[in-house]
Amino acid sequence: MKRSPLLFLTVAVCAAGFAANRVTPVVTSSSVGVIRVGEESSCVAGADARLAFAPPHVAASSPIVIHGVQPYALDQPRVPACLQPSEGEPPLSVHVEELGSRVFAIDAFLDTGSSRVTLSQNDSRALGVLLTGEVVEDLGIGGKEAFEVAASCVLRAASSSANSMDVRQFMFAVHCSPQVRRRDPSMMQGMPFGLRDLFAGHMSDLDMGENNLDEMLRTSINIIGMPFIERHVVVLDPRPVVSALNALANESGGEGNDPLDQLLEEMETSGGQQLGRMKVDLLTPAQSYPQPRISIPLKLVDMDPGNLPVTKAHVPFIPGVSLQHGGARCQGDFLLDTGGGISLLSPSLARQLGLDLSRAPLTAQVQGVGAGHGGLKGFWIDALTITSQTGPSVTFTKAPMFVADIAGIAGSMGMNFFGPSVFMDLGQLDMSNPTAILGSLRPGPLPFRRIIIDTPRKRLGLDPV
Repeated sequence: MKRSPLLFLTVAVCAAGFAANRVTPVVTSSSVGVIRVGEESSCVAGADARLAFAPPHVAASSPIVIHGVQPYALDQPRVPACLQPSEGEPPLSVHVEELGSRVFAIDAFLDTGSSRVTLSQNDSRALGVLLTGEVVEDLGIGGKEAFEVAASCVLRAASSSANSMDVRQFMFAVHCSPQVRRRDPSMMQGMPFGLRDLFAGHMSDLDMGENNLDEMLRTSINIIGMPFIERHVVVLDPRPVVSALNALANESGGEGNDPLDQLLEEMETSGGQQLGRMKVDLLTPAQSYPQPRISIPLKLVDMDPGNLPVTKAHVPFIPGVSLQHGGARCQGDFLLDTGGGISLLSPSLARQLGLDLSRAPLTAQVQGVGAGHGGLKGFWIDALTITSQTGPSVTFTKAPMFVADIAGIAGSMGMNFFGPSVFMDLGQLDMSNPTAILGSLRPGPLPFRRIIIDTPRKRLGLDPV
């Protein structure tokens, strides 16, 4: 079967805006017992590309060194959620004519970097969420943004594998007052300029302007922040993301029986809700789970001082993250940011490390809270180390960090450090041959097969691949 080149580009542009067609971690051990998880130096696209994992077997005290993490995360954790006006009442729902039934579940990101719960304008309007008439400001990567305030309700969520039509599976709940976007963001805001021009060119062919494209790409982004997460244990398994990429890597162009055909068929039959996404299991604090190999302490910090009309909670920081670049060293507490597709470094630490913003090798278009958006400048930091409470410490070599000043924090560690990551050079985008850009893909390793965010016990658990 012959597929349009834009199919591959469309599949490639996922939550972080990128995807890889091959991810091959290679594990080696040195004479001193250090585990090194790295990537192949070359990315070979082909029908027989495979993912290969070699779990290390060394003493628990041996430090782990992970090489090859790339700047952009391929996925961030998402779960189905619903809203009840009060305990015991049926969830808010909307009639969907195509289904012939009412739908109550919304898709929501689990974001440890958010101290609040945020609802999209589109979903809140469709569900009939009541507003109080109050307005509240929030601060994010794009600056300040004003939000409406929703009436108090019960937010319920389920694990990612749950049946989103069965309300009984939405077993995890919190009473809260969410904030509601006044206008949903457009993917155009965070889209690299080369890709934006490509889409705009096709819209022009259809006699549609950039404003039409902007509206078409507006997305309903719901965010479940720390008011919910602080009361639960979140267990992440990023391996399904890699399985979906395997299907793309092994695409052979056959009819009906190659991996990409099977992937697309599964997407059609399942509605595409969870296929290729990170697996998320929710637990109550009373539920047990197998102890991870590495346990890292978390420090909870109040980033929203004062009284607010919306529900807020402290956010988790990884204390004492060490950075080394050339002969310079520094340290800081870094925000654990599961909603972050990239990782950030404060201008202050960037200066301490001697980074020259005029010669930054990386750039990224960003999108988030705040109307402002634009390019961030990034660097490959020689080494970033997080110290464990139990188990080995973890060092990332050539750690990609983007410089940004957000609420005075030292930095953040996004999902690119914990799940599959990739780099794609959109400067190589050729509008006459859009698939040529896939040759610039540089995939990173899959560092961890299980990530446990146990806020009630103030710890981050990691199981290396």
